[in-house]
Amino acid sequence: FSAKLALLATLFFIIMPGAIYYGKSFELTVFTVPASLITWSLFVFYHLSQNEKRKKIFFWLFILSIFVGCQMAWFYYFMPMGIWIFLLTPAGKQVAKRKILLLILPLISIFSFGLTMLQFYLLNGPNFWNDLISAFGFRSKTEGLPFSYWISRIWWIAKLNITWVLTITGFLGILIWLFKIKRNYKLLFFIPIILQPFFVLLIFRQWATHPFGVIPFLGAIALGSAILFYYLSEKNKAFAIFIIMIVLSSSIYLSIQKLKFFYN
Repeated sequence: FSAKLALLATLFFIIMPGAIYYGKSFELTVFTVPASLITWSLFVFYHLSQNEKRKKIFFWLFILSIFVGCQMAWFYYFMPMGIWIFLLTPAGKQVAKRKILLLILPLISIFSFGLTMLQFYLLNGPNFWNDLISAFGFRSKTEGLPFSYWISRIWWIAKLNITWVLTITGFLGILIWLFKIKRNYKLLFFIPIILQPFFVLLIFRQWATHPFGVIPFLGAIALGSAILFYYLSEKNKAFAIFIIMIVLSSSIYLSIQKLKFFYN
């Protein structure tokens, strides 16, 4: 089950123009997508590991990844927040050291945030706080921006970074996920990956209209597409493989076209 989903999600993720191009840019937030995925992966490895020694190693790597990840950029914080929310669900109650994690995740995030504030203070003195509030306010405000324009702008950016084919299949897969979690609590493990980009849209509304503003959605869209075709394969394997090949080939073609836009 997980091997099929991982393979499909990886195939969809690596052909997105945003995933290909974004790593070549000098955008600060370039580190937060892999950092978020690394944190989530280490958490899953920790939970699933049957070897006590490895389980302990994955636990501390997971904790370290949160400390480092919180140094990256604004929207990384939504990953530990999503994991914290997952720990409150029925599936989360099966995680070892759950109560400790519920306590320590916010503390690590706050500590790492505090360290960042200390860096800002040492660089700019007490004036840093006004600069920080101003930067946050600019990225989260949408006053004077019509909602219809905001939606159309987000859709245009999604087609640019993800391609319209994968955007549609990704959201269809997320809808299937919402229906399936009632029967399969294990699917709740995907909560952090799916919630993170929606938190970004909710909080950093202005930043989301940036040409790279949908980058946090790459993991969720790839996962959603994987879920869609996984369940299609359960119904009709031959048909699912045929559709997957069409989606992959058309998405590769569209990605090449979008990369021409990026590089020029």
